[in-house]
Amino acid sequence: MPKEFYNDKILVSSYRDKISICEQRTITSKVYIFRNPELASFARSIGELLWDVLPQPAKSTTEQIFF
Repeated sequence: MPKEFYNDKILVSSYRDKISICEQRTITSKVYIFRNPELASFARSIGELLWDVLPQPAKSTTEQIFF
């Protein structure tokens, strides 16, 4: 994803009929969970759209961690 559209302080995820928004701050974090089937479906649709239209990275920049 282009850097100007990426925010590593906010995570949005959906599961079934719920959507969560996790806000990472320097000292504290906040998590909001909503039970809203339409909003959860919308969030999944945006994720699927981004998955389909964004180019696959040439290489991964993540670290592989084994436990």
